[in-house]
Amino acid sequence: MKHAFFQILLFFALFGGSAACLWAQEAGECLLRGKVYDADRLDPMLGATVQVYDSLGTFVGGGVTNEEGIFRIGKLQPQKYNLKVSFMGYKPQTFRLDLSDRRKTYRMKDVLLHEMVYEMDEAQITAQGRGLVLREDTLVYYADYYKLPPGARMAELLRRMPGVYGSEEQDLRINGKKVSRILINGKEFFGDDIATALKYLPAELIKELKVYDKKSDESEWSGVDDGSRETVIDLTVADDFQNSWLGEVEGAYGTSNRYAGRASLNNFQDRQYTTLIAQAGNDSQMGDENNQNVGLSFNRTRKKLDIGGSLSYYRNEMEQNMASSVQSFENTTAAFSESKYTMYNRRHSLSGSMNLEWRPDSMTVIAISPMINWSGSKSRQGSYSASFASDPYLVPGIERPLDQMELLTDSVALNANRSVSDGNNSSWSAQLNANMTRRFAKKGRSLMLGLNGSYSNSENDRNEFRQIDYYRLTAALGGDSIFHQVQYDRTPSTNTSWGGRVTYTEPLGHDFTLLLVYQASLRRQEDSRDVASILDPRVALLGVNHTNFYDFRAEALPDTLQNRTTRNDYLEQQVEVGVNLNRTKYQLNAGILLNSQWNKFAYQTSSRVFEAENRSLNWAPKLNFYYRITSREQFNCSYYAMARPVDAQKLVPDTLDYSDPLNLELGNPDLKPSFMHSVNMGYSRFAEETMRSYNVNLNYTITRNSISSKSMYDRQTGCRTVIPVNVNGNMNGSIYFMMDTPLKNKQFTLALQTNVNYMRYVGFTVNENQDEPEKNATNQISFSPNVQLSYRKDWLNCSVSLGGNYDHSRNTSLAAGNLDTYGLETKLISSVEMPWGMDFATDFTFNARWGFSFQGMNSNEWIWNMQLSQGFLKGRKARIALKVYDLLNGYNSVNRSFSSSMRSDVYYEAFGRYVMLHFTYNFTLFRKKAKA
Repeated sequence: MKHAFFQILLFFALFGGSAACLWAQEAGECLLRGKVYDADRLDPMLGATVQVYDSLGTFVGGGVTNEEGIFRIGKLQPQKYNLKVSFMGYKPQTFRLDLSDRRKTYRMKDVLLHEMVYEMDEAQITAQGRGLVLREDTLVYYADYYKLPPGARMAELLRRMPGVYGSEEQDLRINGKKVSRILINGKEFFGDDIATALKYLPAELIKELKVYDKKSDESEWSGVDDGSRETVIDLTVADDFQNSWLGEVEGAYGTSNRYAGRASLNNFQDRQYTTLIAQAGNDSQMGDENNQNVGLSFNRTRKKLDIGGSLSYYRNEMEQNMASSVQSFENTTAAFSESKYTMYNRRHSLSGSMNLEWRPDSMTVIAISPMINWSGSKSRQGSYSASFASDPYLVPGIERPLDQMELLTDSVALNANRSVSDGNNSSWSAQLNANMTRRFAKKGRSLMLGLNGSYSNSENDRNEFRQIDYYRLTAALGGDSIFHQVQYDRTPSTNTSWGGRVTYTEPLGHDFTLLLVYQASLRRQEDSRDVASILDPRVALLGVNHTNFYDFRAEALPDTLQNRTTRNDYLEQQVEVGVNLNRTKYQLNAGILLNSQWNKFAYQTSSRVFEAENRSLNWAPKLNFYYRITSREQFNCSYYAMARPVDAQKLVPDTLDYSDPLNLELGNPDLKPSFMHSVNMGYSRFAEETMRSYNVNLNYTITRNSISSKSMYDRQTGCRTVIPVNVNGNMNGSIYFMMDTPLKNKQFTLALQTNVNYMRYVGFTVNENQDEPEKNATNQISFSPNVQLSYRKDWLNCSVSLGGNYDHSRNTSLAAGNLDTYGLETKLISSVEMPWGMDFATDFTFNARWGFSFQGMNSNEWIWNMQLSQGFLKGRKARIALKVYDLLNGYNSVNRSFSSSMRSDVYYEAFGRYVMLHFTYNFTLFRKKAKA
């Protein structure tokens, strides 16, 4: 019995030892899992082969993916391996894995397998009639497809591309998104100065224009996407212009003493570029304008250092005539005004910026960005305006109210206002941003510290003579009451700001990352106003008039009502807690923003001291969602919120400015900061089988505590007194759609685009006989469709487009009336290349407008431009061109805008027909062969 007991004990001992050894072995083993996708369609791949090899190349395990594309390989020892994923007809992929940290389960990133096919290059694509393709989330325009006349700039290229509207002077938008900057080979080009790139960069240098939403610098440095984006144009330089110094010199002269001169020197390489430009000319169509500009932009990339910057000097001298027609939305009757302006302005500016990125090791980035600006200007302006109790155009026989005032003074006219002024302004500013980002050994963990500071100083001197005739007030000696005012105004201002930001990211596993952000900024604004005035009856006694008022400054007396000093301190703090989820099919950034604002304002005049202090606390969610349906079809949605501080001077309860007695503005110490909420959605698709692309964008913005105004209107004098107030209900939204497709004959391309905008402005109006303000609102809907048909051959390129614009606007004031306007535009563009080096290009545009108050704005425009050029010398590096602008002399500029209290139509006098003869010479220096 005892012998049997020892046998049983020995058996359990051996079994327990074996089990312990087996358990110890299994405890050291791990499981590897992952998922395999088709890189193009993003579909899970069934039956993909997964093989694991040790460091010596010995096969140690493997498997195949299931219907969900998932594979699992177990019993792997904690060591380093090589993993190979393959599928017939696809390019195999290999990975190095380190399983040494003894985790039981390893989940590797998703594997994307690409089909073994050759992608078409841009020559094949353009040969099939394609100037536009979609590469994942990047819209690519092939510049070679859009045939341009020799010497064309980048601005002309953008005007011919579908989905582009706006200009270098205004908001440039592509597919409904505002472009914030231009890059060359991924590097900044003249910072945020888009106009310089568009005006002076030769179009022939460009191979591709890639439009995409660029991640923030913080995201690129930390490796964690925080959801912040800005739309950029990234230019790829044509291969023929790489690795050499390329120069261009151009001179032109024409009728009406028009002249133009340009020179540029460019060097583009894979990791660096240098651009030097110079320009001078008076060939603008907007008034009598003279421009000179010199600029330098560069970038150098080394192993650990990336440095770039720009320096530019700009001089502009311009004289322009304008006319405007304004309708103010009053409660029971609408007040109308007509104005004429003559302006002269001369401005100089010098700006420089630099971006430096230093990577002392693979885990650390230090970035420093200094910036400095200086500007000075001198201006002169004369204006003549009049206010009316009702629409002057409804009076029989009235076509130009300001030229027919003698017929209106006894009926609808309230006043006439004549003023002459001149001014001098100078300002300079400096700014410095510094950031340090440190990644840690644990992937996804990072810390970023940022500091920024800025300082600016400005001074404005202004002298003005004003005469106002009041047609409904009687002077003491009879006749209309006439008021004279001469004012000499000096306004210096200083602004200082400091800020800091701390960002921390922590991986949470399963592709989740925690994002913590704290940032604070402290700003101080100090300014003062020194005013001296000459009022009636001293104006008449001294003999001051609109031609000699500059000489009487010594006779002016201090204006105690307007002399003042102000100081505004503003502190903003924001905390963000968010999470980032990054998967192959989708990306998600979600979080909560907590925003705190504190504002202290001090205002002092000779008679009083006013101080105010405001505090506000706001919170809002933040969301960015990006879904990849396939590699050529995407959807994105984002929501963000932003606080906007109150302009310090709007907090003062006194009248802020008496310089224009017909337009007075009071302050409001109870104003609160506004808070904006914005939602954006986008969808894009490129069908490779039909080469058809689609793009849809939707935007909606609503502002809480938006700053609007209450308007009090004096029916006897026409004087309007405005008080800023907070309102809710201001909003805007837009829908943009674009489709680009080749037709059955691949030489034809059809592009359709439609833009619908809605805007709502809320305000108040108080008439003289009312005690309580009435809220009114302006609702505006605009609809702008466009269709373009293009035809392209090797020697011929032409396109015809038809577009329109319908602007439907209504104000809740019954007296506002019908504010609808209509527009129609037809455009024909054509270019022909002759085999002997001659090129002919022409564009013809017909514009029709109707619905405007001033009949001169309701016009039909026929605009015809043409160019004939001939190349000569070896390689046709020299070219002479004859350009005719506005051959039919039909160009003018009209613009309509709205606010909560008024509708404004503005007419700009444009320079008409002129002819110029251009000579251009291109040269190449120090050409180097590109590295293989």
